[in-house]
Amino acid sequence: MVKSRLASTVAAIVSTLPAYESNLCTISLDNNPRKTFDTKMTMAIVANGKFLGGGFVAAPDADMSDGLLDVVILKDSGSLKMLDELINLKSGDHFDDDNIMYAQASTVSIESKERDVTVTLDSEPIGVLPADFYIFHNALNVIT
Repeated sequence: MVKSRLASTVAAIVSTLPAYESNLCTISLDNNPRKTFDTKMTMAIVANGKFLGGGFVAAPDADMSDGLLDVVILKDSGSLKMLDELINLKSGDHFDDDNIMYAQASTVSIESKERDVTVTLDSEPIGVLPADFYIFHNALNVIT
């Protein structure tokens, strides 16, 4: 059993990289036809907070109180390019990378065009695409 979240996250990613293939998906932001597009993607992250497991700063502009989801899409990448992009995600330094798209939206829909793609929540598989993501306003009281 791996006790470090970073070590387990990196181990899981590295073990799947050699066989991973990007997938053609339709992404829709805010249910707006002008913000709907198809792209080959390696990974999509829909976040309400800045960090993923292992300390990855996937969504550096995320604000849990702004009513928006932050969407990070790693576009079509081979395994070595994906490794470089993940290193950029770890540091939060990925805005200048042409292979990474960053957007904010109140709703996000993702649909696979080629094959089943597993959706995970906090590293736990919860189903397959298509999936819709949106904010439930005032659903939880968070005390800090």
